[in-house]
Amino acid sequence: MKHGTTGLILFVFGIMMTASSCEASTGEQHELPELEAMIGQMLMVGFRGFDVDESDTIIEDITTRNLGGVILFDYDVPASSPERNIKSPEQTARLVKQLQSHAETPLFIAIDQEGGRVNRLKTRFGFPETVSHHYLGELNDPDSTRYYGRQIGETLAGLGININFSPVVDVNTNPENPVIGRLERSFSADPELVIKHSRIMLEAFREHGVHGTVKHFPGHGSAWNDSHYGMADVTETWHETELEPYRALFADGSAELVMSAHIFNETWDENHPATLVPSVMTGLLRDELGFTGLLFSDDMQM
Repeated sequence: MKHGTTGLILFVFGIMMTASSCEASTGEQHELPELEAMIGQMLMVGFRGFDVDESDTIIEDITTRNLGGVILFDYDVPASSPERNIKSPEQTARLVKQLQSHAETPLFIAIDQEGGRVNRLKTRFGFPETVSHHYLGELNDPDSTRYYGRQIGETLAGLGININFSPVVDVNTNPENPVIGRLERSFSADPELVIKHSRIMLEAFREHGVHGTVKHFPGHGSAWNDSHYGMADVTETWHETELEPYRALFADGSAELVMSAHIFNETWDENHPATLVPSVMTGLLRDELGFTGLLFSDDMQM
């Protein structure tokens, strides 16, 4: 059952946390030099397969390279195939258990389960129906946001998934943004509503032992194009108000994990997207806003 690994996400400038609910390893481990072991812990990869065994590349990565995390998908984008890692609740839970059984250090198992259009655990696989951030922001009912947040948290915890790349805290400054606004991934154009509902969602995830991740720092809401297909230039559109959700959620400790955006702003750096700019990822995020948690990059294959 040989499956290759695809879809790389980096843990950058991160402080590693222990996923305490994961099962202990039963797989054979290999001694690595300290630096190589640390590098392995800072990597998260995707792979193909509904089941895995010792012959799979992903298991080799876990046992010989000290891999830190795995991300699950429902759709295989490079292969344009609807088959990737998720077929049913029972199969997905079994897959997660198989992965964890080979890890000496418990794995981060991650997924993008925002709700609405970005929803890996779909009803056709037997999972509960979800709603979009935009729907919840328009409704503006804390009880409804809490209900759907708890539903997602309970679903992920039941599968053994411990990281959710959600909520999206991008302020909907450009409703025509093809990857945020048009997909209804933002709670609101009002930063206060974004803060309010993101905080509720993060609390609901934590109730079930799932770590939520705020994204896409330092703000993807104003972009006019999709960073999945090219460089999203926000030089003329980005505004300081896009930092307000991060500032508030860091101040009260709501946000433990952050995902960076591959957006370009020439006022930050003339050659590189935000993910690769130290003055943004360290100077702004760490030093100015005071974030001390774990930082993920968005997918490096974008």
